[in-house]
Amino acid sequence: MAAFNQKFFNTGGPGDPRRHYLVPSVDRVPLLRQLVEDGVYFVLYGPVDSGKGTLARELVREIRQDGRFYALYLDLREMGEILEPHVATVFFWELICDSLKQDRCQLLRSVRLEKPKKSPKALRGLLEKLAGSLDRPLVLLLDGVDSLSSSLQGSFLEEIQAGVRQSIPFPHCLGFLCARELKAKSSFSLARELRLCNFSFADIGKLYDEHNVATGQPIEDAAKLRVWDWTEGQPWLVNAVISQAIDFTLHGELKKPISAQVIDEAAQSLLKERPSHFRHLLNSLKEPQVQKIVGEVLTGAHLKRPLFDEGAVMALELGLLSVDADDYLRPACKLYKELMLRVLTEHIVLPRSLKGSFTEDGVLLMSSLVQEFQKYWRKWADIWLNPFREIPGPLTRLAFQVFLGAALENEVSIYHRIAIKSESVILTINYRGKSYPVQLALSTEYLNQVDEISAFMDKLGVLEGWLLSFDLSEVRSLEEKISWKTRTLSAGREIHLAGM
Repeated sequence: MAAFNQKFFNTGGPGDPRRHYLVPSVDRVPLLRQLVEDGVYFVLYGPVDSGKGTLARELVREIRQDGRFYALYLDLREMGEILEPHVATVFFWELICDSLKQDRCQLLRSVRLEKPKKSPKALRGLLEKLAGSLDRPLVLLLDGVDSLSSSLQGSFLEEIQAGVRQSIPFPHCLGFLCARELKAKSSFSLARELRLCNFSFADIGKLYDEHNVATGQPIEDAAKLRVWDWTEGQPWLVNAVISQAIDFTLHGELKKPISAQVIDEAAQSLLKERPSHFRHLLNSLKEPQVQKIVGEVLTGAHLKRPLFDEGAVMALELGLLSVDADDYLRPACKLYKELMLRVLTEHIVLPRSLKGSFTEDGVLLMSSLVQEFQKYWRKWADIWLNPFREIPGPLTRLAFQVFLGAALENEVSIYHRIAIKSESVILTINYRGKSYPVQLALSTEYLNQVDEISAFMDKLGVLEGWLLSFDLSEVRSLEEKISWKTRTLSAGREIHLAGM
């Protein structure tokens, strides 16, 4: 464990440069300093535990050291249950008064603000009096405005916008720090929207090198690359993985180097322990709309970011999903992907005798594997689907992929593509230089429609393919749904049709 007064990697609350190894947060938003300088109001979005609070406090310190502005940071998240605007304004006034009393600046401590009276303009008047009491422009940073009710957000933002448009004293710059999109942001059209990005690989190197200089403990370059592979720079994860490696995998022995293997062990340990950060994220998987979009993405669906999908918005805001350069959804990082896969499949018990049963002389015995999966599905389908009835399509595909993984472990690589037809995914399973195309579809109509899998076989240059069609209707029993037949096509091609 870290010695007394020794810095450590922060995994709880805002970062403190006196106690924690830190990446300069303001540098992660290149435009931010200029927006403050120019008096531009802004909204800074970032997922939970991405470093918004740390950034706000760092920006306040910078502004005060510069000396041309005053700066205050207020956390509004405790106002989330308040519905009445005047009650919220009084609470806001109390937050300002408490912040002023605790400030090191003599002038700020001397400011006295009267309790606001009930009035439609009370919030605006409060900010006017605060700004007018100071001899320098005020920068006000507000965390958690997105936690306010929609109606309160609307009245809050309308009052601020009205105040900005007046010529009387008002905060020079006002920044909102939010994890979620503002529900009432249409009420406030003056703000510039910014996104808080993850750490870069260079940031991770600088952060870990600070620990190396302080303790002498080597962190190998391969270990830094492995951290990047697991986290893609998500700040909480970057700190949590290395902290887990130091304190638990290596039991605080700072003389031992941190290798890629140590990082892998630490990541697996976090997945098993599921600290509060993980549990908070996973609560969202109880929401059917989040389950659906996450399930689709985990099973390889190459989906463009939907414009009006609440589940996709929630998953993106939480940081479970991200978008690539072409605006397609994907898991935000390997750690989150593994975490979500485990949660959606942890109720499943797989046979113990799968490994090693479906390969022979460098060939994958795919027909035997699919037939064994049919037996498994016949027995366990209801248990598989029962906890997550909202996403039967993704779960059927997850079922096959988990079964495949148990049978072959890391010996195969799987590539996904969406077939044109709805609810259909084609997997390319590569094993020892050979490709095995498998189409996973819903409903029995696909048993007679082999054009897509056939065309894909031609593209791969293979003569054998498999089409698994899951019948999720309740009209027929599982025994009736299970079927197997082989269709021979031209040029010696064969497609095995498995009814599930």
